[in-house]
Amino acid sequence: MLVRGRLFYGRAMLQRRSKQIAVGLPPKHILNRLNPPQPKIAAEDYVEPNARQQMDDARHLAKYVFARQYGLASPFKFQTPKYASLKIPNFNDREDEIKGTCKTPKRLREVIPMLEKLLWRHGKCGYKPLRDHACPSKVKALRREDIDSSGILVRALFLTQSEALSRRWG
Repeated sequence: MLVRGRLFYGRAMLQRRSKQIAVGLPPKHILNRLNPPQPKIAAEDYVEPNARQQMDDARHLAKYVFARQYGLASPFKFQTPKYASLKIPNFNDREDEIKGTCKTPKRLREVIPMLEKLLWRHGKCGYKPLRDHACPSKVKALRREDIDSSGILVRALFLTQSEALSRRWG
């Protein structure tokens, strides 16, 4: 069961030491814990990642993605008692449930390289430039005197007038 409130009505996340809104996945998300997005670094500072560690991280991610294959609880098959209060567990952090080693099922061995690639691409992805390209902001300037608020005020006036008409006639 996916909780609608967690999907659609979440609050914006702020970065830890500033008042800016964090872009991308939440800091506690499994992809950010395994391979956080890195800023671009110079070619001479680049260090080749450890292949064994990458495969271990991909196997760990597989336990989150394919929880039922490892015998773990799944949010899709979670059963609540009929008359109990609706307290749905948070499956974001299941390290206690996962800790320890277990064998990867044969049917998942072909998926592990794809999960490794997913982790690598997540670390390389620039979420803010991607967001700015896909959803450009109409307000470009950060200073207040540069912002033309007339368009915003006209839109707000139109909305309040249309609300008044809809209340009057409907």
